[in-house]
Amino acid sequence: MVYYLGYYSCEQIAAEKRVAAPPAMNKMGYIISVLSEMTDIHSIVVSPCETSLHSYVKGSLHDLNGRVSLRTFDSFHSKNKIIRGLGHIWTKFQLLHFLMTHVKSDDTVVVYHSLALMSVVKKLKKEKKCHLIIEVEELYSDVNEDQVLREKELEYLQIADKYIVITELLNKQVNGQNKPRIISHGTYRAVPKYSKKFNDGKIHIVYAGTFNPVKGGAFSAIEAAEYLDDNYVLHILGNGTEADTEMVIKKIEQVSARTKCSVVFDGYKTGKEFDAFIQSCHIGLSTQQPDGKYNASSFPSKILMYMSNGISVVSIRIPVVETSNVKDYIFYYDTPTPKDIANAVMCVPVDHTCDSSDRLHELHETFARDLNAFLKCEKENV
Repeated sequence: MVYYLGYYSCEQIAAEKRVAAPPAMNKMGYIISVLSEMTDIHSIVVSPCETSLHSYVKGSLHDLNGRVSLRTFDSFHSKNKIIRGLGHIWTKFQLLHFLMTHVKSDDTVVVYHSLALMSVVKKLKKEKKCHLIIEVEELYSDVNEDQVLREKELEYLQIADKYIVITELLNKQVNGQNKPRIISHGTYRAVPKYSKKFNDGKIHIVYAGTFNPVKGGAFSAIEAAEYLDDNYVLHILGNGTEADTEMVIKKIEQVSARTKCSVVFDGYKTGKEFDAFIQSCHIGLSTQQPDGKYNASSFPSKILMYMSNGISVVSIRIPVVETSNVKDYIFYYDTPTPKDIANAVMCVPVDHTCDSSDRLHELHETFARDLNAFLKCEKENV
């Protein structure tokens, strides 16, 4: 059995309003699709996502596609901090109980790296001695620039038997013992077509991702709108804490008062609704701050998310992007100023289409073959 642990939600449970970061869901959704192609392996996605509804939501087992199931847990949310905290503890307790009673030593557990899961995964590995593959998209301590946390994070990552890492540079940081690894920048499969482009005579731009002010991507995107005219519409899509979300909305109001460009807050979307919205736009923004330590080891997953949905990409020029296997499909800006971002947007031809399907298919075939070999190797070693 393969268990895939991470904060994942999808359209099938959209009514439950379980909160997870869109880039993480996009990457997990892609790996789930690869797992579903493996005819001799059954997988269970184990998701501790909590609801944002102010009510009690029951956990259950969902059949995603015949070969992969999704296990969720009971969850409740409240404006009251104490009750909200109790809800978090309750969900985490259910997660640990499920893993301890279901995972066996000959099972493989793939974990989408999260600081919130470190204690659970360490206990699982210690008690069950299962095969552990950690999927590392970034070092979160680099985002927070916390050296003490970085040491704990790196120490935790050493318990993995194998890795799925987003860049070779990140692999060198986390994989000191040179264990087996697969490099995967993100989603390598073109998403089915769900919608047509906006056809209102405007150029629609989208920022889809975290509202974390440390990374600053959402705020940089909004500020760039001040240098765009009424030919453009900027959509802000994603999630964050309540405080971060309020900051984003306030920033939109401030910039909207100074620009003819329409800036729209579109909130949080998942599954087909998310993909359909991205496909309806023309340009996707990857606007994180280039001087962040996390840029030395992480790859902006939203770049491949935009590409897989067939829209043009505007990104900050950083080494990890410029040396990637999709570097030739990106429009770059060099300095993280609102004006330079806006200029890069205006340099994208109005009639430009992102035709990267052949390259994505090639990268997908390689990744699917490598992941299949990873998992089968684990089975053969039992």
